[in-house]
Amino acid sequence: FRPIYGVSRHSVLGYMAKAVPDADKTSFGSIEELKNYAIRAKDQRNLYGYLAKVIVSRFASERQLKSQRLVYPILLNECSTIPAIFGNLRGAKEANLVFLLDEDNLMSSVRSMGEDNTIALLKETREAGFNLGLCVKGKTLNSDDALLKNMDMFFVDFGNGDTNAK
Repeated sequence: FRPIYGVSRHSVLGYMAKAVPDADKTSFGSIEELKNYAIRAKDQRNLYGYLAKVIVSRFASERQLKSQRLVYPILLNECSTIPAIFGNLRGAKEANLVFLLDEDNLMSSVRSMGEDNTIALLKETREAGFNLGLCVKGKTLNSDDALLKNMDMFFVDFGNGDTNAK
């Protein structure tokens, strides 16, 4: 887990979950590679369920304050599985979950699924009682207002290699 520091509050607001495949047990170099393989093998629900169980239970037992959030990075295509997996997962409601979407992945999904279908998927996730966040990279937002209205939080990635960023 990586801490998320609130500058105005001068405290840790929560932690970012970062699943990393065990190099001794798998040939996948990143969790994204593993997720993409699971999707091709049509076994993503089992993978997502396993990751959720391990990450949420560990976070719930290790966090220092009940108010701290668990920020859980996802791909947009995972949104459809969130209610089924996290809705019944012990400790998920108490974990103060925020599902974090990457702006590049979101925009890629808009191009492949269409904006209306993407917005419908985001709304379904929020209506099921889950919070969504968007990780913005660079100086400008590439997403349009209709998409941004479906986000509960925004995160800024300053480590994008943009030497002109201030």
